[in-house]
Amino acid sequence: MSDRKNGMEWKCRCGAVLGTMQRDKMGVRELSVIPGLTVKVEGCGTRVFCPACFGSRVWMPGEEALRELFGECGEGVLVRFDELEEGGVQ
Repeated sequence: MSDRKNGMEWKCRCGAVLGTMQRDKMGVRELSVIPGLTVKVEGCGTRVFCPACFGSRVWMPGEEALRELFGECGEGVLVRFDELEEGGVQ
């Protein structure tokens, strides 16, 4: 990955650039996908399809993004991040 406008290029296995990764003011990782690409949200992940090789790559939010998301949900949401790392909450 190389620097590109305050971020890092996020590439497909074939080398095609799919977007740019950066951190927001709170330190949460963000992915800005190149306009026109097909994106499919799958659970917590987002699959980005490559127009060059027709493959795909999955973007998974980091722990900091999940903490922010669940913090917005309010009281009554209990998530153990060690369980998320081990394959998900049952």
